[in-house]
Amino acid sequence: MITLGGSREDAYAILTHPEIYPNITDDFSTEFSIPGNMFALVAYSDDVPAACVTLLSRNGIKLEIHVQILPDYRHMSDLLGKSMLNWIWDNTTAQKLVAEIAFKFENVKRYAESMGFQVEGISKGSIMLDGQLTDQWIMGLSKWQQR
Repeated sequence: MITLGGSREDAYAILTHPEIYPNITDDFSTEFSIPGNMFALVAYSDDVPAACVTLLSRNGIKLEIHVQILPDYRHMSDLLGKSMLNWIWDNTTAQKLVAEIAFKFENVKRYAESMGFQVEGISKGSIMLDGQLTDQWIMGLSKWQQR
């Protein structure tokens, strides 16, 4: 059973997991914290933290979204992702979700596409990874597209 809610501590534990943290930071990251203006929603599978979505307001209807799923729960990624998306649509003023995904992470792009996100543009040389400037896909999903 999937439940949603959770604490910043559970979100922090997911985001700093050794198989997640190196993939969500850039070359300049030295210390990780969840900013005070960022909302973190945790998805639980049978009361065990399985995934986390962080949301950062960009304006009254647009949220920047980042989804992280622990390795042991990736077989449930569709269910977890859809549960979190439905929670966002039902519990926030969001009408638009946006994400920036480095070209290095084609698997993340494919997952976002499976959730309904579409490439809306490319941000050239916008993140430093492994000593190289890297492009990012700008991906978006509107509430009316997903429902």
